[in-house]
Amino acid sequence: MNYSDIDKAKIIAEKMIDESGWIITSLDNVEFITREFYENDTDDSHSKYFDQAEIDNEVIAIFSYPLVDEEE
Repeated sequence: MNYSDIDKAKIIAEKMIDESGWIITSLDNVEFITREFYENDTDDSHSKYFDQAEIDNEVIAIFSYPLVDEEE
């Protein structure tokens, strides 16, 4: 999210996630970051999302993995 108001950015992100059919069960953190945060992202695996957010103001990347039994 490319917004100066972190609370507004969080609300917009939550709405976009909800509209994509996903349910938020927990939130690890919400923080402001700059391009320098990705200085060591040599393969652009995550910095590309930052760059796209600068263009579109909003980017959601959803990574899903199969559920794993905690006992395994």
